[in-house]
Amino acid sequence: MTATLRYLFTIAGMIVCWSAPAMAGTFYIATNGSDAGAGSSTQPWATLQHAVDTLGPGDTVLVESGTYAGCRIGHSGLAGAVCTLKADSGAHVVVNSAGPANKHGSNVEVELFDDTVRYWVIDGIESAGSSRYGIDIRVTEFITVQNCFVHNSALTGIFLAFSYHPAIIYNESSLNGEHGVYQSNSGDYPVVRGNRLHHNAAAGLHMNGDRNFTPGDGIISFAVVEKNIVYENGAQGGSGINCDGVSDSIIRNNLLYNNHASGISLYAIDGAEGSSRNLVYNNTIVMAQGARWCVNIPASTEGQPNPTANKVKNNILYTADSNRGSVVTYSAAPPGFESDYNVVVNRFSTDDGDSGLPLSGWRAEGLDLHSIVSSPSDLFVNPASGDYHLKANSPATAAGLVLAQVTDDLDGSVRPPRVYSIGCFEAQPGPSARDFSPAALNVETGRLLSGDPTSVVTADRTYLKVKAVRLDGTFADVITYDFQLPAASASTLNVTSVSHVSAGPQRQQIMLYNFSTGAWVEISDSVLPDGLDTTTTVPVPGAGEFISSAGLLRVQVRTGDMSTFKWKHFVDLIRVTALP
Repeated sequence: MTATLRYLFTIAGMIVCWSAPAMAGTFYIATNGSDAGAGSSTQPWATLQHAVDTLGPGDTVLVESGTYAGCRIGHSGLAGAVCTLKADSGAHVVVNSAGPANKHGSNVEVELFDDTVRYWVIDGIESAGSSRYGIDIRVTEFITVQNCFVHNSALTGIFLAFSYHPAIIYNESSLNGEHGVYQSNSGDYPVVRGNRLHHNAAAGLHMNGDRNFTPGDGIISFAVVEKNIVYENGAQGGSGINCDGVSDSIIRNNLLYNNHASGISLYAIDGAEGSSRNLVYNNTIVMAQGARWCVNIPASTEGQPNPTANKVKNNILYTADSNRGSVVTYSAAPPGFESDYNVVVNRFSTDDGDSGLPLSGWRAEGLDLHSIVSSPSDLFVNPASGDYHLKANSPATAAGLVLAQVTDDLDGSVRPPRVYSIGCFEAQPGPSARDFSPAALNVETGRLLSGDPTSVVTADRTYLKVKAVRLDGTFADVITYDFQLPAASASTLNVTSVSHVSAGPQRQQIMLYNFSTGAWVEISDSVLPDGLDTTTTVPVPGAGEFISSAGLLRVQVRTGDMSTFKWKHFVDLIRVTALP
């Protein structure tokens, strides 16, 4: 399909994009192109504006590396045939100024003015230094912005107004003069997923129903806000996730850390009602020093209904600030409010933060009865470097409630069916302990009758048989086993022996060789009866000193010195179990 076959016409006041023949095409833009060309890979167009004006339903334009002026998208694709403006594979596409058709001074604009723009995808574009908004979307339906990097805008990075069913997914929005992402004016069904929102002057994500602008009901409804990483926002005020008149929505599996105002706020200043009936599930919120509350649910400011029926569960809500705490509400019992199975600090408020309440007082209101108090050093792998995965034996592990609305975590790992961890990351199983059999053995004292290292791999009554030498007051039977481990260290180490003697009882010592000191160290001293296999398992503290730099572990078993009778030692199993 060529550009010359495409034209626009108006039916009942709506601009419709029509193509003949009806076949999706792929077109190209390059800095050395020409808008007079065919838009092919060999004759690319030069400007974004020409490309978006020319595309029809189902068409894609791929932008090659370079710096471009922006554009305004003013017509629609179709439900099964979206229009796509996309950076080509491997291309670095920068838009650093508004285009000639832009009306608001933003770098990329989507708006028709007298109708609704539908079904576009903007993919992989970098917007830099906009004099207003980086990507500016107004009066739209089903617009997707994905894989974009939007930064250093004078105002918000990605701005939406009266936009329904938008998908703002897997973008980075940072260093903007206002918010990272701003969903405004009664736009329902937004999906904000997988974004990295950081170092914005105000909120990371701001959603404002705004009853002062019409048409619309002043409420953003049915939002899905999930798997976003939100940090270092709010130096000039504004929560990590701000919800002004946002209701019937879910906020799950988000990581918020080092934000300087509040964490998640559910309220109404401009919205038609206080944010209500929201599910705040499995988020991790760690506030910056001197910041406000982790979850903030204040009274509405201008006579709107107060927030009601919000549920706050399975969240990590930590602040080190002694003047703030985990959750602040406007009353002791907001209607329908539920909060439980969280990791918290010992401070709450039921009067908009005018006074504090310990966990015991909060529980007296029936809240957080199953929640626990902990700190980042006990919870996380390395919070100082931004790793908020749960560490081994974290108190948040398996401490949460199974929630039907949360099936995986921020990484996409499936939540287990019977018990959840608290926070945005599910606890992952650590490395498994491994069993090791001896790679070699040597009978130091005694005489080998039968068997080899394969005889002692399993407890199957296939024995290594050693005849004891005549006793002279020392051990009559000494066997050294060499084990090859995959690493020069182990967090845990157990040695297991299964054996018996033909005439007993006989004393048995298990020794380990210390490669640092060159000495054998006793780890077990026990007695073997005669005729019956005995299992001895010995945990080894300080395992690292017994493993060489090449991963060699040397075990010695000494038997005898309790009987002068002739006897034999039957070894069924010798095994080392090591956890990396």
